[in-house]
Amino acid sequence: MHAIDHPAGLNENNVSFTIGYTTTDHDGDTATGSLAINVNDDTPTISNIQDAIMPNVSNTDVHGTWQPSFGADGPSSLASAISLAMGTAPSGTTYTFTSHGTNAGGDAVTQVDVKSGTTLLYTFYEYTHYDPATHTSEMFAYTNLADAQGATGANEFFTLTVATDGTYDFHLVTNSLQSTNTFDITGVHPGNGNYATIINNVGDFGNGAVPSSGYDVLIDGINASNVNDNVYMNNNGLGVGNGNLDTNETLTFKFALLQSQVSMAIGKSLNSVTEHFEVTIWNADHSAHATWDVTQADGTPLVIDAAHWGTGGSATGAFFDFAEVDVKNIASVSGDDSKLVILSLTYNSQTVVSDTSLNFSLGITDHDGDTYTSSDNLSVTLQGTHTAPGYQLSGTNDVFAASANGHDTFTGNGTNDTVDFSNAASSVQVYLDGSHSNAGAAFGDTLTGIENLIGSSHDDLLVGDANSNILTGGGGTNTMTGGAGADTFKIDHLDIKDIITDFHGAGPGGEGDQIDLTALFDKADNVALSNYVQYNSANGTLSVDSTGTGSNFVVVAELQTPPPAANTINILYDDSNHHQQHVTI
Repeated sequence: MHAIDHPAGLNENNVSFTIGYTTTDHDGDTATGSLAINVNDDTPTISNIQDAIMPNVSNTDVHGTWQPSFGADGPSSLASAISLAMGTAPSGTTYTFTSHGTNAGGDAVTQVDVKSGTTLLYTFYEYTHYDPATHTSEMFAYTNLADAQGATGANEFFTLTVATDGTYDFHLVTNSLQSTNTFDITGVHPGNGNYATIINNVGDFGNGAVPSSGYDVLIDGINASNVNDNVYMNNNGLGVGNGNLDTNETLTFKFALLQSQVSMAIGKSLNSVTEHFEVTIWNADHSAHATWDVTQADGTPLVIDAAHWGTGGSATGAFFDFAEVDVKNIASVSGDDSKLVILSLTYNSQTVVSDTSLNFSLGITDHDGDTYTSSDNLSVTLQGTHTAPGYQLSGTNDVFAASANGHDTFTGNGTNDTVDFSNAASSVQVYLDGSHSNAGAAFGDTLTGIENLIGSSHDDLLVGDANSNILTGGGGTNTMTGGAGADTFKIDHLDIKDIITDFHGAGPGGEGDQIDLTALFDKADNVALSNYVQYNSANGTLSVDSTGTGSNFVVVAELQTPPPAANTINILYDDSNHHQQHVTI
């Protein structure tokens, strides 16, 4: 029988049919019968998503696992095999999504506002891109809209890469994000100064030289004679000199961050009909500007953004994200209010996120279009709160990211807890069996209930215990000792020879140890495994040819003291459909 194809995208497409047959013996006698055949269209599934817990420190990585199963069909080759999106918000928070079209690569850009009740905690802008060549889906999250729309790679919040081989990599670029603040001017203590500043949404007055930095917002005033004048605030609002924004007076607002939207609540001092402003926006070095002449109903908030620019009047120059905005009262005709006040200012500032969790929805599509979305989200917890000098991380069946210089405490409460040392500033020596103190960049670390280790980019020593451990060497030349139990030694790099000191695989005296080569090659169906992997029992070297030609072998591991015999080496690898296979060589 051959494979049965069917229209794509119909999910479970089981087929039942009957084949009639006739048998004839040597002297011509016949008999008939039928054969009932049921063909099961296995649909994809996702299981065992390993959540991540990591220090909320910029430029930190964590590597975890999930188990996508694409069935006999394999992953989709026509559509995205992996769908990746923001998931269900963690308890106590909500996600609000706003679409911002597509970026230069055609990927949908979405604004994500993370809120606690009605309070906006922080905002980021994300898009997801699927790469069919690497079978990975990657979410790029930015701190501002312009970079997300331009897919610039600058000012990123995080990236999350999820692969069909069952791994993921979360990279925290920065924990400093953009948040929206509303400063209520009517609630400040009355006063005045040469200028005013807003820092962490707290207002203050200053005198003397105007600072060039160190504030979220700096407010200055210019009177009708075009001369700098004091800024005045009281419970009636903000004005110039006498507390009002009179005709031909200007308030200037300079921001530490580029602004895509600023709004001001306007109070009126007279019973007029309209308010008439000249609004001028400037870039950071004051080399470019645009102007908007706007008239609107008295008491209407003044909203300065791309959507409102030019409405209610005329604009000279296109809107752009600005570092300064000047607001001038240009009341000129009967009905225009010649005395106004600013009641509040809404703007974007920089917020360092302390403790937060991000949830992501994972889905997969197989070759014939069947889809599956996991009801269990991938959760990444960014933990800022800690007791110096290290971090205290705990969870169940999670992966914990170690900080760069040790003194961390990790407590695992499951059977699949992992500590990832990929952020280590130098090599690590880690002993799950407690035979020695952890050393190197793991000095001072305490690991309790941990089964698995991921090494750094340096030359590490990783030692397991009596449990079945998974030891991943990382980017350096590593020495790994599994100890008792059925251990897995994971090799992730072709150009590095790791040393495994105590491999006990199949056969008499074996413990079921295995070597995971899934990161190194996907075996083609019509190519012998011996073209991809070979073991030399004379010197204990394990070699891989990722091309499958059998002519480009490189040594990836050395099995020591003494080298195990042939036909005892348990190997894990992926086939062309990303099914993990097990074989003994």
